[in-house]
Amino acid sequence: MFLSQSFRAASRIAVVTGGNKGIGYEIVRGLVRSENFEKVYLTARNADLGNAAANALRAEESVNCIDFHPLDVTSKNSISTLADFISEKHGGLDVLVQNAGIYAFPNDDETILEQSVATFNTNFWGVLDMMKKFQPITKPDGRIVLVSSTMAEAAQFEFEPHWMVNPIAKKLNALNAAITVETIEKFAKQYITDVENENDENGWPSSNYGLSKLFVNNIARIYGYVARHFLQCLRWH
Repeated sequence: MFLSQSFRAASRIAVVTGGNKGIGYEIVRGLVRSENFEKVYLTARNADLGNAAANALRAEESVNCIDFHPLDVTSKNSISTLADFISEKHGGLDVLVQNAGIYAFPNDDETILEQSVATFNTNFWGVLDMMKKFQPITKPDGRIVLVSSTMAEAAQFEFEPHWMVNPIAKKLNALNAAITVETIEKFAKQYITDVENENDENGWPSSNYGLSKLFVNNIARIYGYVARHFLQCLRWH
C-alpha cells in the first residue's frame, strides 16, 4: 500500500528499510535505475550485511548514489537517529519504502507468544514508529510506501465470528474511515495480551503475520486520510 502527495519525477532522497536482501534489495536497485535520486539509503539492522549489500549494488549498477545506514525498526532510538540524520543532512526525504518485515515459521525453539511479539514489534510497531518520525520530514510532494501482503485480506476473513460481526474486525475493515492510531495501538496490545493469556474470546485470526499486515493496511489508511485532508485544505485556500 502507499501514501502519496502528487509524487514528482525529480525526487532526490530515498530510504529503503530492510534493503540488504530480497525485495528490499531490488527496490533499491529499481530506485537507482530510475535516475531520479541523488541518494538512495539502503538500511538494515546488521551493519556487515547492509554494507555488503550496498557495496554489491554499487558495483552491479556502477553508481555512487547508494549509501548504507544502520536501522533497526524495533528500536525507537535507531529510528530517531536515522530521522535526525536525514533531516540534518538533506532537510527531509522524498521517498520512504517501509519494506522491513519478518515472517516467523513455526518451530520448537519459540513459543507462539514469542513469535507474535517479534512479528508485531517489526511488522506493526516498527512501521508505525517509522511513520511517526518520518511522515513529518517527508517533503510535501513525497511518497511513503508500506509493503503489505495478501495475507492481510485473508486475516480479515478469519476473524470469528464473521468479520462483519466481530467488533474488532469491523473497525479494522477498509470501510471504516474513523479508525485512529490510538485504536490500532490498543488492538495490537490486546492481541498480544490475548495470545499470552490464551484468550480466544476476541476471535483473532490464526496468522500473526497476516494480522500484522492487516494492521499495516490500517496505518496506511489513517495516514492517507490525514494527507488527503491536508491537500484538500491546501487546495481550498
